[in-house]
Amino acid sequence: MSGKLGFLAMVSFFLVNSVWAQATSSMDEPTIPNAAYAVMKYDSILQTELLTYQYKEWDFDGDYINDELIFIGNGGAHTYFYPMLRLSTQKDSIAFTSFLLDMPYPVTAEERVPSSQVAIITHPTTNQKSLYLHIDSQWGSIPKILKAQGVAIYQSLISCEKGAVVVKDAEL
Repeated sequence: MSGKLGFLAMVSFFLVNSVWAQATSSMDEPTIPNAAYAVMKYDSILQTELLTYQYKEWDFDGDYINDELIFIGNGGAHTYFYPMLRLSTQKDSIAFTSFLLDMPYPVTAEERVPSSQVAIITHPTTNQKSLYLHIDSQWGSIPKILKAQGVAIYQSLISCEKGAVVVKDAEL
């Protein structure tokens, strides 16, 4: 009997060590995509730190000064982000709070694949930049004000025309 108990104890020891080794080896620190642009910001309403992405790589309003494109996370277990533009030519930021994305990682038009949710599109003659968004969230919606302007699909192109921000349907 003691031989069986010894054998069971030894098998149990090896099983526990094996499970523990697997659990600890798979608990590596998570990597954040586009980490160079990731910033934790405190949200006073939610009273927590939220992951945001801040890009200042492109000029959307045509004044040769790079504007700021920010994606603000909602703090959920599966974080969705809404885009906000801070144009150098305007005093206020423009937040698109109903345009929810889960992959706020801009690519160029040439790098874009069907799963891309954000792309920077360059106009071929003016070289002006536009922001392409493919809203991929069942909770995202097209606001009434944009529906009234004719935006009807979840692929939008946001650009500046004559000093105003314009949102249009964009099937790319």
